[in-house]
Amino acid sequence: IVFVYQGIYYENVRINKSISLLGENQMLTIIDGQEAGGHIVSILAPAVTLEQFTLRNSGGIPNAAALYINSDQNKIEEIIITCTAYHGEEGIWLSQSVGNLLSRNTVENYHYGIWLENSDYNNLFNNTIINSWDWAIILGNSDENILYGNNITENNGGVYLRDSNENTFLENDLRTNDRDIALVDWDATSANNFIGKNNIGLATFIAAKHSRDKNVWDEN
Repeated sequence: IVFVYQGIYYENVRINKSISLLGENQMLTIIDGQEAGGHIVSILAPAVTLEQFTLRNSGGIPNAAALYINSDQNKIEEIIITCTAYHGEEGIWLSQSVGNLLSRNTVENYHYGIWLENSDYNNLFNNTIINSWDWAIILGNSDENILYGNNITENNGGVYLRDSNENTFLENDLRTNDRDIALVDWDATSANNFIGKNNIGLATFIAAKHSRDKNVWDEN
């Protein structure tokens, strides 16, 4: 366990051992990337816990994320991720990562809020993603993830699925986005996804030609 006292830390952090990195206070323990390029925090080892931090000011190069995860079975809870609007790319980027828990985090002002690419069996519970200037959550080639109770509002787009199957979207708030949810991949399949009991203000559903009869919408 590494306990970090409140303060502002101007650095980029690479976690390559299975540790718990715990901040003293979510709002006052700050890791600032200064838009200097690279990811603010990179998790490269499995079974890492990251809790009670603010990560701010990623950017400076394309695809620089505030939090980059390339490992399995990590727990990310009560993290605030923020930047100047139109400066940051991904708030949280999961790449080839399995079985992670993201819970009670806030991501604001990023190009993409949370992006899962080739990442399966992850759980996203009770997160808030706001003011994304593209999509709040993207699933690309990512299967059997659960998104439950997330506040996905005031973004350009809500949730975008590309070639992603058997995911569950349950009791999320998807109102006040310009586009709420889309399944768009004309040459592949996003199928057998369950979309239930979500609050949807503007239901924009663009079905891929191979997918339109294979997803379930219920009680939205």
